[in-house]
Amino acid sequence: MEPFEEPGSWWIPEHKSDIRGGTVRFGYGNDGITLSLIGSFQPSGSDPERRAPYAYPIILGRTSSGRLMTLEESTPTKSMRMGFEENP
Repeated sequence: MEPFEEPGSWWIPEHKSDIRGGTVRFGYGNDGITLSLIGSFQPSGSDPERRAPYAYPIILGRTSSGRLMTLEESTPTKSMRMGFEENP
């Protein structure tokens, strides 16, 4: 398999309407396949019934070239939040 990097749209089957943009990458070495999302699958709010599990058994996606992908046994490795402060 050749290394690749491709943007696309990603979702978990339980929340098909909660689509996130992101980039899937494959490279040689220990990294394997990685998915970098814009946002997260974690819904906002405090309803524990709507929260996604920490590990995702399946993530589905469609890349910008139209390739359909299924990622299995995905575990988040880190998250970043960006915020802005308004100066008075």
